[in-house]
Amino acid sequence: MRSKKVQNGFTSQEEKSISVLDRNGLSSYAEGMSNLRHYRLQAGMSQARLAELAKTSQPQINKLEIGDRKLTREWAERLAPHINATAQELLFGELHRTYAPIVGYVGAGQAVYSGAAPENERVEVPPSARGPVEVVVVRGDSMYPVYRDGDRIIFEGISRSVEELINRECIVELADGRKLIKTIRRTRDGLALESFNAPLIADPIISAAWLVRWVERR
Repeated sequence: MRSKKVQNGFTSQEEKSISVLDRNGLSSYAEGMSNLRHYRLQAGMSQARLAELAKTSQPQINKLEIGDRKLTREWAERLAPHINATAQELLFGELHRTYAPIVGYVGAGQAVYSGAAPENERVEVPPSARGPVEVVVVRGDSMYPVYRDGDRIIFEGISRSVEELINRECIVELADGRKLIKTIRRTRDGLALESFNAPLIADPIISAAWLVRWVERR
């Protein structure tokens, strides 16, 4: 069966650590990733595209990334030019890892609660992250199968205008102080907030909104 292409270039049959959540268009990633995966993601390239450029297969790239097949110097020299790296960096490079704080959790009804995170706990963020990001942890199964208990949702640390976020999944702060994970929609009557397993919220008064970028599966 052929894998289905998605908007960001990844395919549904790629390894679970960067699989795409169909409903949200979010990519998840693996903490402690290999050098090959790090540089590939930093270059914004899918496994399938790298395989095409290097004249190999996507399963082969996956095996090299997760360690099922050794990344030899020959492989490193073959792959490095396509992902803005050197063979030396793929084989021996010390990665600069970036971490973000856990600032709260997400509970029933997609509600976001601040200040309830384990003290000083941080999460490694993808190499393509630009600017400050923060993390909330999912508690319970009220959002299953979109999110599962223990998933870590990584979102931009700087609020954007609502107009920039139409049809995007965000953490939304309402005028009454509630914070929810919702997709902002524009309807004939104005704005609405949509999410899985919850009724539509019509005509919300949005104080701020932060774009959800990634989810780390636990």
